[in-house]
Amino acid sequence: MGIPGLCYHPPTAGSRLPDQVTMDDANEAPPQVDARPANACFRCGTQYGSVALQRMADLPVCDACASFFRNRPFPVWIKVAFTSLILLAVLAFIYNQRFFFAHVGMMRGLHELKNGNLEAAVTLLNAASERVPDEPEFRAIARYFQAALLINQERSGEAIPLLKEAVAIRPDDPAYALALLEAEAGFAYERKDYDRFLEVAQTLARRQPDNPIAALGVASAHACKYAVTGDEAPKTLAERQVEAASKMKGADEPAFAEYLDRIRFRIETREIISRGEYLRRFPNGRRPKRAGGGG
Repeated sequence: MGIPGLCYHPPTAGSRLPDQVTMDDANEAPPQVDARPANACFRCGTQYGSVALQRMADLPVCDACASFFRNRPFPVWIKVAFTSLILLAVLAFIYNQRFFFAHVGMMRGLHELKNGNLEAAVTLLNAASERVPDEPEFRAIARYFQAALLINQERSGEAIPLLKEAVAIRPDDPAYALALLEAEAGFAYERKDYDRFLEVAQTLARRQPDNPIAALGVASAHACKYAVTGDEAPKTLAERQVEAASKMKGADEPAFAEYLDRIRFRIETREIISRGEYLRRFPNGRRPKRAGGGG
């Protein structure tokens, strides 16, 4: 059954299929389409006859066209892109430069700490932190050591907000949390709130069971309560705590000996004075009485 209007005629002997190529067809030379003369510029097509043309990429080219290729200006978009890249590189250098100098300042500050110069270290660390205010780690370290300086200066109340900021940045760092407790203990002592002082000192001692200084902190709080009340119970507790702390590893360090002497002075005299006042009175130390269990 055929399709109306379409007739199929089978090929006959000698007829040629549409896609069939004969040997005669294959031997025919391909037609030339718009072929340039042999001595014509390949860009503009100008015929130069017998004049010898220079060649570019093995193709003849006239002087005018050769000059065009050699002196062709960069497109505007390439110039704009190149300028933008240079500007981006400069901005990146300026932006990263502050991190470099902040890192250098931080290293110098830590070097001062190793030399025992806390004030110089705090100055350098704060300057490093201010270079990169958007970097919280630098700020936490600077706040921590600035708080340590304030605690040493018996300004613990000012240290507390700095340490709270450091803890907020690094809540998983136990050093910041312990420093905050120490500031709270110092602030209670400075306000003569000896019950609060004892409470925080006991918390510190529980968190640092092998730290003899923390153990002496509890003795210091008991000694304060004895100095104020004259009650023998806190005195006995203070002396027992001193005895326990003196048996701990690290009790032979100079810092332990100085703290212990200040506690003994408090028990012996029932006078509560600051560390600064104690060092002013006894710049070369003192020889406390050692009768009985340490009082």
